[in-house]
This record gives sequence, structure tokens and C-alpha cells, in this order.
Amino acid sequence: MTPQTDAMIRRYTSLLALTFAVSCTSSSDSTEDIGNSGATDGLADGTDAADAPDATDGVDGEDGTDGQDGGATEPPAVLRFPAAVGIELGKLGQDQKADSAAIATTIEQGPGLLMESQQVVDTILAALHTIEIPVGADVTAHDASLVVGGSPELAAHFDFTVHAGDAPEGAAACSGNTGALPVCFRLSLGGEPFIAGRFESWPTDSSAGSGHFVMRQLASLGGGETGTGIAARWEHAADGTRRTEIHWGVPGDDGESFVAFRHAVITATGHSPEAVTKTLSLHDNLAAAPTPSELLYIGRWREDAELWVGRAEASGVFESMLGLSGFPTLCATIGTWQTAADGACVEAGLAIDDVLPVPLATATDVSLPATFLD
Repeated sequence: MTPQTDAMIRRYTSLLALTFAVSCTSSSDSTEDIGNSGATDGLADGTDAADAPDATDGVDGEDGTDGQDGGATEPPAVLRFPAAVGIELGKLGQDQKADSAAIATTIEQGPGLLMESQQVVDTILAALHTIEIPVGADVTAHDASLVVGGSPELAAHFDFTVHAGDAPEGAAACSGNTGALPVCFRLSLGGEPFIAGRFESWPTDSSAGSGHFVMRQLASLGGGETGTGIAARWEHAADGTRRTEIHWGVPGDDGESFVAFRHAVITATGHSPEAVTKTLSLHDNLAAAPTPSELLYIGRWREDAELWVGRAEASGVFESMLGLSGFPTLCATIGTWQTAADGACVEAGLAIDDVLPVPLATATDVSLPATFLD
């Protein structure tokens, strides 16, 4: 691997070093007359390409929410962002020892890349979780003072009003306040557009509910690459089914073009933590590599059965890094990663016939609404 390629990978995989601390100053704006109605725009209203009409988006049969999300049905006393939406990876999130290094490295690569992305998303949410936002039909905005990492104190302004724009057919319009769902929000940090998103259900202490957001990395925050776009969508159902989807894109060298980087969908089904089935579909792309470089990864596993089934395709930099171009569907034992009989995975209820590769992220997936940037 050349130094240039290694530097490129470090550039794309650098985490956003976001550490928020909320000051004691906080206030909310209320109005009796919202004075605006209609559809909203961009991701803040659910119009991005990965929206709810495609519930599975590459992980068929695993969504299962059917609107029965795990969020509260009644408005809470205060609105708080979920502390995290990442799905734990169990043994696949730990270092493994294996007899077949290339296969083991490839099997562990998908969960490793996902874990990296989930850490970024959960770092953002953990910071926002510290903010308590009043709930009510007259609450259309909220202000707080934030210190982000080593930055000076920054003004954080939440806007919950409705913004004109196109919404997909059948999508509910934003409520325009924090008193009713869906609650759409735009967060400006230090006067710059930072995050836009939407709560489809009320987050609780025990469930993230469902919602999504898209974030643009700001130069004032430090860490990461300015202009990087990250989007997260989560549907955590009352029956224990959880689904989290992450898009990641970075700006091109010209500062204007878009480089698709990562799209991942992970689901977890089952009530008992020991018997949960997890499914991951991930698509990575290093568009700036000297040769086309992509990783397609599909894996499904059960902790209690200690079995994993999946397949992978690697090219360019990924092939050089992993030492192979991938492998067709195989069944392996978690930990040793020795190939197991196909019948073992079938008997454990593990198959990936219903799992489709996720498409690459698009600029729409990771862009703030155009009217937010104006």
C-alpha cells in the first residue's frame, strides 16, 4: 500500500472528534400562531433517498416495525435526543483470533467499519442528549450555549417551525413545534447550519424510538474533515427489533463535488440479548483511490449459536488491505472463523438469501436541506 493510499484511507476513516458541553444558559421561543404550514424540505422532512417508504433498504425482512416503534405514544415532559442509536456488535466487535487470517480479517472488517461510524453518530447524539427541550404546541425554537471540544462557547439554535419544500407522497407534514409528532428540527451552531432531522416518535430512556438526522461537519468544531456529511436513520421497535442506517460522504478535492464513502444498514431481532440475530449490509467506496476500490459486505450472525454466515466482495485498495477479493456465501464459527458446514447455519436459522447489497450513498443522502444553507 502506497503512503498516498494509506493517507487517503486515514482521511476517509478519521472520526469526528465532537465533544459537547452544555452551558447553563438555555431558553425557548414560543408563539401562539406558528404562521406557517405545509410540507418541509430535505432530510428534515423525510425526503432523502433512504426514507421510510423503503423500509428495509437492503436488509429485507428485518425491519418489522410497521409503525410499532419503541418510542412513547404521549408527549414527554421534555424532549431529549436519544443517547445512542448504534447497535452493539457483540463478539464481532471484539478482536478475534483466527486460523484463516484473510477470511477472518474480511469477516471482521464490516463490523469494524460499522462500529467506527456508529461511534461518530452516537458521540453526536450523546452530546445532544444533554439538552432538555420544552415540549408544547407553542414551542417553535430553543436556544442553548454549547462548548464544542476546545472551541469557544457557541450559540446553538433549534428551529422547529415548518419550512416550505417538497415532501414525498404520503409523508406526514412536520408539526411545526415540539408538541406533536412529527417534530422536525434544524440546529445551527455558531450561526452555521449544522444538523437537520426529524423525530417520528418520542425517544424514551429505554428506547430511541424512530427518527433521522443529517449533519455537516463544521470547521469551527475541529476534528474530522470540514464538509463531511453523515446521516443516521433509526427505527427501534417495541418488539425488540432495531434498525439503524448510516450514510457517510466527504467533499471532493475541489470542495464542491461529492465522494460517496459509506452506506451501512444493521438490524437486530429477538428479545433475549443472547439469542439476537444481527444482520449487516455495508457498502464502502474509496472513489479517490488510484484504482476502483469498493467493499461489499453482507453478514448475519447469532451470538448464542456462535455462527456467522455471509459473503464479501473487495476491489482495489480493499483487496490489497484484506489480502483477497472476497468470497461467496460461507458459514463460519465466530471466534475461530473456521468454515462450518452450511447445514449448521441453516439449522440455526441463518441465511442471507433475503439480504440485498445496499447502494452507495448519494449527495442527497448526506446533504442538509438547500433552504437551510441559503
